[in-house]
Amino acid sequence: MSMRLTIILLGAAACGCTGGPGFFKQSGQDAAPLKAAVAPATTLPAPLVVVTQEINGAVKALVEPSAALTQVMNASEKGAIAGMSVAFPPGSLAVSTEVTLSEGENLASEAVLKPLALGTEVQSSGPAMEVASSIEMDAQQPFVLALSLPTGAGLNLADDPLANLIVIYKVRIAESSSKVTGIIPRGEIEIKNGLAYVATRFFGSFQTVLTKTLVSEAKQVPTPVAAPVEVARTYFTRGAVATSFGDNAQKADGFQAWVLPVSPAKVGDAATLSAGFVTHTRTSE
Repeated sequence: MSMRLTIILLGAAACGCTGGPGFFKQSGQDAAPLKAAVAPATTLPAPLVVVTQEINGAVKALVEPSAALTQVMNASEKGAIAGMSVAFPPGSLAVSTEVTLSEGENLASEAVLKPLALGTEVQSSGPAMEVASSIEMDAQQPFVLALSLPTGAGLNLADDPLANLIVIYKVRIAESSSKVTGIIPRGEIEIKNGLAYVATRFFGSFQTVLTKTLVSEAKQVPTPVAAPVEVARTYFTRGAVATSFGDNAQKADGFQAWVLPVSPAKVGDAATLSAGFVTHTRTSE
């Protein structure tokens, strides 16, 4: 465990993503997709020194709502998301919360891309960053993420090698207790100094992706719910049970137990197993 101070200077060129027409109030599952200002007209206020705690590659810091300066957190310098950061301008949060930056799940997977109609469209991707809050909440005003670009993005010899860049996100909207997955298109991403800047009011995972063809429109869908996994269970009943297994079963503390392989099996007057084992116990005579 280590403690460190993080200081970042943000100027107009680096990130001024809290102004301009690209921002609007977002609420509920049906809210419009996340957006970022493309041509910011203002700069973020000067940064505040943020004390961070690093544990197993995850960086944590307490972000205060009353700060008059922008509170900035850097991701761990040791992990896959080194160089990424998050900035909370004054007024972005309503209450104090511990924010954690860590490597997120890979959003460039088939399970995530298929509902977004991007199943075969991914050319390359950057690492995913998760921004988590210790309190389930949405920000009052957008905070700004600086994300790494996809691997090999600069090697594209096209006129605009990042023309097909998008950001995929998976967030939880606390106001509606819903989870959504979506796309931020290139027109709503600001590129500066080798990083992609986007803004959001919601906590979750974000990842840059370079697609094979242009994705020009934002999209947002409910996050699919994973199918339940069936597991084997052992059922127990207690009381007087007739048996023909004899007296060879082990006894302990006044109880005698045996295992009966059945398919199907009936347990008492209510439960029925379609297959498996059922364990009975009874008080020994």
